[in-house]
Amino acid sequence: MRKFVWLYLILLGNNVFSQDISASAFCSGGNVERWVQLSEELAGTDFLGGSERIELEISGGSYQMYGKAVYLISSRDGLKISAHQVNGELSSHHEVKIYDNGAASNSQDKYIIGIKIPSGWRNICIRARALKKQEWLNVIETTEPSLADVTPEINWSYKSSYSNGFIVEGNNTPINLRPSAPNDWQYHSIYSHLSGGMAIQPKWKTGSENLLLMPSGTGNLGIGTTTPDAKLTVSGKIHAQEVKVTIDAGADFVFGNNYILPKLEDVEKFVKTNKHLPGIQSEKEMQENGLLLAEMNIKLLQKIEELTLYIIKQQKEIDNLKFELQQIKDQSK
Repeated sequence: MRKFVWLYLILLGNNVFSQDISASAFCSGGNVERWVQLSEELAGTDFLGGSERIELEISGGSYQMYGKAVYLISSRDGLKISAHQVNGELSSHHEVKIYDNGAASNSQDKYIIGIKIPSGWRNICIRARALKKQEWLNVIETTEPSLADVTPEINWSYKSSYSNGFIVEGNNTPINLRPSAPNDWQYHSIYSHLSGGMAIQPKWKTGSENLLLMPSGTGNLGIGTTTPDAKLTVSGKIHAQEVKVTIDAGADFVFGNNYILPKLEDVEKFVKTNKHLPGIQSEKEMQENGLLLAEMNIKLLQKIEELTLYIIKQQKEIDNLKFELQQIKDQSK
């Protein structure tokens, strides 16, 4: 049964169109296919050789190529829009172009979604501005789906609903990051280390290669713990060849002229009562609150300097006793 579809064209502007509209039914594989074919010739316009043909396939099936350009809109297996043939060459690039301002000028913004065929390179490409050919997304056809280099760079946002999250996997290659300007960059790498574990390696073109971990606001960094209570909290041992602690005070005040050295009798009395030195935390306090290394080192140094003064004082007393003893020996002769 033949069905006809009427197309009403409203022509605006100064362009003059010549239309050739036909509705037909044909057999393909025993099924009657209904389709509408529209041919337009744009007068005074050098677009695709001055002639193009649009084919609308209503129910799917085979279609034929006519003229210099055939475009296909099909509802078979979903909506399909295709620039199937350009200038009679099947090897031309097949692209769907959307213009912002309804113009085909290279100076206008346009967006292209296309799959280039083997005469060039085959991929899925989304790009803007034909003049600059800036590609926003480029998916290369390989054995594994991948993303090609994007020019210019844009912010990337990815959200996954899968429990595994976002997985990036390479074949003996690291994940490289380039966060700074081209003149200053080297790629920063994240990779699995040969000896086990994960390695993060910063690489700069010039200057030091520092790895900075900077929690924002009042945030803290935890290693081996999920409840860090300081800028860096480590649950476990730390192995280092040297540890440098910044301090703003010392214990040299012990050697000052105004320092009052505690009497040994008072120190002895305090130790017998409290079981620890004056000014030093008790064992229980250390177990409960830990140690502040800088503060503890200064207090220990203070005790060493006090002990030094005690020894000097005692040595003087010993020397005086030796002198007096020697005098007694001399008198007894």
